[in-house]
Amino acid sequence: MIAANQVGDGIAFDCEDNALTVLWPGGKFDIARGPKVEVARALISLIAERMPPGEGPRRGARKRRAPSADPRSRLRSRRTRR
Repeated sequence: MIAANQVGDGIAFDCEDNALTVLWPGGKFDIARGPKVEVARALISLIAERMPPGEGPRRGARKRRAPSADPRSRLRSRRTRR
């Protein structure tokens, strides 16, 4: 996806408003002019709608270890690693 905004005529720089045109292969969506925070929220919403459903953990997500029964065992394992 590509998000493009028009610059000039009191929009984008040195003002509180913005508008975007979002393009992707086979599609286009215009986000109407409004406060930058609202435009950003609309863009995030559009990206979330267009993303394919996830399969498994997110990229970069860390797997959590199951806590052990004895909390002191975690401390011992840290000490032995050093």
